[in-house]
Amino acid sequence: MAGTTSHGDYLGSARPDSDFALVYTTKQGVRVRKLPIYDRAHVRNALARFSQTDMPSDKRKEAMARILARAKKFEIEAAGLEG
Repeated sequence: MAGTTSHGDYLGSARPDSDFALVYTTKQGVRVRKLPIYDRAHVRNALARFSQTDMPSDKRKEAMARILARAKKFEIEAAGLEG
């Protein structure tokens, strides 16, 4: 479906794209948002689940950079995970 998000309705569309480590649109026009990073718990989860997340290889570096930036904001130790 064009214009939908992959992160389910429980987060709603109120969350901005900046609250996700991975945001992109597929060739089919589907908006994808994965790895929420809007609070401390979600950042820790994103760090733990990063290697298990299905994503285009060209998006991995950018997604990890967003997670690490948010980890720094929440003072979460992420040494050695520069992706």
